[in-house]
Order: sequence, then structure tokens, then C-alpha cells
Amino acid sequence: FAMPHLARGYVEYLLAHEICHQWWYNVVGANGYCETFMDEGPATYGVIQEPEPEEEEEEDDEDEDKDGDDEDRPKKKKKTGPDLTFALDYLIRAAERCSTEPAERLRELEEDVAPLAASTLAVRARDYLAPLWAELAERLEGRLFTPSLPNLHASYAHAQAHAWNRVALSIETELDARPHPLLLVRLAEAYARQSRREAARRLWTRLCWEHPQTAAQTLAHAPGDDWIAQRWREFMSADPELPSEDFPAWLLIADLSQRSHVPPALAPDNRNGRVYCAVHHLITTDGEMQARMALHALRPDLLKIFLDRRRAAHDVIVKV
Repeated sequence: FAMPHLARGYVEYLLAHEICHQWWYNVVGANGYCETFMDEGPATYGVIQEPEPEEEEEEDDEDEDKDGDDEDRPKKKKKTGPDLTFALDYLIRAAERCSTEPAERLRELEEDVAPLAASTLAVRARDYLAPLWAELAERLEGRLFTPSLPNLHASYAHAQAHAWNRVALSIETELDARPHPLLLVRLAEAYARQSRREAARRLWTRLCWEHPQTAAQTLAHAPGDDWIAQRWREFMSADPELPSEDFPAWLLIADLSQRSHVPPALAPDNRNGRVYCAVHHLITTDGEMQARMALHALRPDLLKIFLDRRRAAHDVIVKV
């Protein structure tokens, strides 16, 4: 049995299910060998239709002998687990194609179906939920993103189904010059989970420049991109402390691959962009004096970080 953690808690359910097999497979003779559902389906359905036995009062002979009169004593009942048959019946009905409004279906999936599936099916909840989220995403296709209802968008439903290519497509079709930061985060995660690292890096960089507050809240755990999350933690421990807008420029100093991932042409036309271009020129020219002077005029603190890291790398080489 593939779910032993359920088997331990619901012996009655499993026993009834296996007994049903004696009827459907052995007596009725359903073609369960070629058509598994003809055996497993009716067996599961039969158990669901079986009413739960009433809870029985637990007697305590030892306490009764000691106290004599137990009229005022609260009755003890057997401990029972969650109502598995109800849960399975509900999940089966929830998996039927839904005709309710997308907003109501979203609420049902988030508040009722997903938590129940997680507690009932454990690791298999994802397999059960994926087609439900995909169905909702299909109904949300073409609906424009609304900041007041951020989850009522196809990109969110596809993300719940882990369909990352579809997450990207649903956002790319409506991405304008200055999108909502949440869409940037979702798209960056989708790229990262598809191993499109360069595209993801560009979006994390853009998030820092255009929405620094969201970047500060997101990059510590950068969904789907552990490498960026690790770099962000290093950035936050920099001395002196730097604002979120400086993360792209700092990343140039910390990781040479940033030069090709985010070229200067993508930098914004403002002070942050000029700082990024100055650091990029410094790295590209291997720290020539003129480039140092240009960065010093803009951000002497970043120049100091560059020189400190360069000196530390040189000391390591000398020791070796």
C-alpha cells in the first residue's frame, strides 16, 4: 500500500475496501485485470457509501469499582481519526468539472479543497490538485491582472499546478513597460524553475531597480532560485549596508557572470543605472584607474567593496 501513514490511521477503511474487492472482483467478476477502475472504483465507492459506526462509550471498570457511582462523571468516548470517508467523498465531488464563477472556485480550492487534500492525500495531494488548478487556469486565460485580486489570474493557477512554462506564457502575453511587481516575481520564478537563469537574473535585477521594497521582501527567499537567495543574504551582510537598488551593481562585483546576464543597455536611465554602468565598466576593464575614478565620483562605497574583495582574492592566491 502506497500510503502507510494512512493505513495506520484508517484500518477500518482499508479492511472494508479489501472486503469490497471480494465482491466486485471475485463474485461479480469485473474485468479488473484489464480495466483497473472496474475493480478499484466500485470498491472505493462502496466504502464511501458505508455509514460511519456510531461512537461507543468507553467503560472504565477499574474506576467504576473505585468510585461506585459514576453518574456525575463525564462519559469517555473512543478517539477516532478524521472522517476519511467524508473527505474522500468531498474530494471526488470537488474533482468534477466545475461551473461556478472563477472567483468562487478559487476560494473553494484555496480554503477547502487544497487543505483537505493535503491532510488526506499527503504527498499525492499535488497529483490530485494539479488538474483542478489547470482547469481554473484555463478559465482565467485572457483575464487581465488586477492588483486587488492578485490570485485571480491564470499565472497563479498555473503556478499551483507547477506548470511553469504556462506561468511564463500567461504573463508574457500581457507584460507592459511597468508591470505589477508580483507578476515580475512570478515570471522570475517560472524562468528559474525552467533553468532559464539569464532571463530570471534580468527580472530579479529589474525588480530591484523598479520595485526595491518588493525586492527586499522577496529576494531573501527568491522562490525557485536558491542561488539568488544566497547572494542576497551575502549582500545584506555587506558593510556598509546598501539599499536594494544596489544589489545588481553589487552582484557585478560578487559574480562575474552578471556582466553577460545583465548588460549595461538594460540599466534604467537614472542614477541607479549610471552606477550600474560604472561598476560594469570597472569590472570589464579589470579595475583600470579611470574606471575607478568614475565610480568613486558616483559611489565610493561600492568602489571600496570592489577593492576589498579584489585584495582578499589576491591574498588567497599568495597564500596558496
